[in-house]
Amino acid sequence: MTTMPPIRRVLRGFEGPFVAPFEDGDVMDQPTFHKLYEAAPEDFRAELIGGVVHLPSPVSMRHGKPHSVLGAWLGLYSAETDGTEAFIDITAIMAGDSEPQPDVSLIISPEAGGQTASEDDYLTGSPELAVEISHTTTLVDLHAKKQIYEKYGVREYIVVETKRRAIHWFMRRDSHFVAIKPGADGLLKSRVFPGLWLEPDAVFERSAKRLLAVLQQGLATPEHAKFAAKLQAKLAKAKR
Repeated sequence: MTTMPPIRRVLRGFEGPFVAPFEDGDVMDQPTFHKLYEAAPEDFRAELIGGVVHLPSPVSMRHGKPHSVLGAWLGLYSAETDGTEAFIDITAIMAGDSEPQPDVSLIISPEAGGQTASEDDYLTGSPELAVEISHTTTLVDLHAKKQIYEKYGVREYIVVETKRRAIHWFMRRDSHFVAIKPGADGLLKSRVFPGLWLEPDAVFERSAKRLLAVLQQGLATPEHAKFAAKLQAKLAKAKR
């Protein structure tokens, strides 16, 4: 039986003292977590991963810059692909034991046949693509979080490991994740979102210009045009 944890941590920096409703490592179910989290200030962040609360560390430049450029990367893809939506730090209500908050995510809109829905301004279900910038959270991102993303239907999962300058890109095959490897051109390419191309070195060199230039090459392919037309047809059908 799940019980509500005691209120015990006072934080500052939220326009006055704020009593945090839980601590890192607390165990609870998703409805309890969601109720407590909704009462917290908007700037307060926490996730529920497999029934365990995780609170983030302070955000460093090594996390913040890749976060920024990858947000722009997915934002451009979405802008050029009607029927997709990109998000930064959006809560995803997945199941009774998990409510993660991916650093960046990309979905196919429900009207275009995607697997998520929106409820009370939150994403419900699993995004097609989830991205985590991993500087101090590598063990969680590559183990506990990877397991719940795999379990609850995320179709592709990217972990950007800043300390080792490594990008881990997983795609769903049947019910399990398998790794996507760079092609002969050195690029990583999405299987779910045709044309979503990534140059790993551009991420770590903080070269948004080069990252977006490579993406533009992917957006110009026949595969992306075919995918975009398919989504457009579904959107038109949904409006009838």
